[in-house]
Amino acid sequence: MSPPIKELLRLILEKSIRFSKSPVLRWCFLNVVTETDAAGNLKFNKGRSSEKIDLAISTVMALDAVIRNQKEQHEPQIAWM
Repeated sequence: MSPPIKELLRLILEKSIRFSKSPVLRWCFLNVVTETDAAGNLKFNKGRSSEKIDLAISTVMALDAVIRNQKEQHEPQIAWM
């Protein structure tokens, strides 16, 4: 999940993405701790909190689906006979 997390962070820092004013979504993002491993991969974690981060994870998963869909649309189509 590292590439979509990095993309989400980039979009947030550039102020290129807007979120709904959902208090639950905001609460979930406030509970997220971002960790980086030795290879530079990012992941979301709750840290030591018992609070939920489900909507933050689902946001990253949705962004990943959008990124993959855009890549598939730009790839050449192969017609099978």
